[in-house]
Amino acid sequence: MILSNGKEQTPIVIKKCCLKSAPKYAELIFHQDKKKYYLHIIVEVKERKIENTAEVMAIDLGIIHPMVCFDGKKVLIYNGGILNSKIRYRNKKLAEFQQKLSKCQKNSRKFKKLLRAKKRVLRRVNNQIRDVLEKYTSHLIGYCIKNGIGTIVLGNLRGIRNRARYKKVSNQKIHQWMFKRIARRIEEKAKFVGIEVKFIKENETSQNCLVCGSKNKSKNRNYECKSCDFRYHRDGVGAINMYKKYTGSLNLVVGLLACPTGVRYTSHLCCPIEWNIHPIGKTAENSSCQESSPFQGGESQY
Repeated sequence: MILSNGKEQTPIVIKKCCLKSAPKYAELIFHQDKKKYYLHIIVEVKERKIENTAEVMAIDLGIIHPMVCFDGKKVLIYNGGILNSKIRYRNKKLAEFQQKLSKCQKNSRKFKKLLRAKKRVLRRVNNQIRDVLEKYTSHLIGYCIKNGIGTIVLGNLRGIRNRARYKKVSNQKIHQWMFKRIARRIEEKAKFVGIEVKFIKENETSQNCLVCGSKNKSKNRNYECKSCDFRYHRDGVGAINMYKKYTGSLNLVVGLLACPTGVRYTSHLCCPIEWNIHPIGKTAENSSCQESSPFQGGESQY
């Protein structure tokens, strides 16, 4: 398909794509950074049926580590170093632009130039943050499907920002915590594959000892019980206690509790199993899930 791009301009050429059903919606968008056009098409296909068992996974959402999971066998930690570094970089650049803008006359040429640069930088960083969250949540759902998880348990953190009474830096971290965004994406993707999501209160789950049940507050990432000398990762203790709280019982043998497994972000982070197969092109025949997602159908450059 060839679309006119104006007089004496290069026409927009849309490559042929294989669609098994009529598109519900299509939109042609110009990408400011890449200087290209992208065609976004929403297609509805049949729902994918995945057999899930009664296995449960508890997820402790945090700031240092966005997700710490326990499925009754092992603890899985998603490293938040790259995510927190992107947030700090965004705060730094935002402060720099705000300082420069405050010294300019509003609506002046320099003011408008700085405003465009600010929007460009923030758009790029926000896209990088979104990429981290999407890859992590997709990896989590793939792990759940591979291990037969039928229910995901999340902590209900509603109102936590209103209770934040700490120093300036700690309050900023809590108010910029993306727990609601992560929980929403987990819930949407879990519903996509037929996994149920439950929310429970997680009060003091990171403080109760797994062995003797005594209450201890940790000053760092390592949990240490003063009564029985039990030691483990603090966020792992929280996830295990959430699992125990939801299931009602947990026969935990501390000696058999393995060290936590870490997942670190990379630009090519792959899921443990393919579950979100794109319903376009060669992989369309193997897809039986329902998805509405944008894709690049064609592009043209100025």
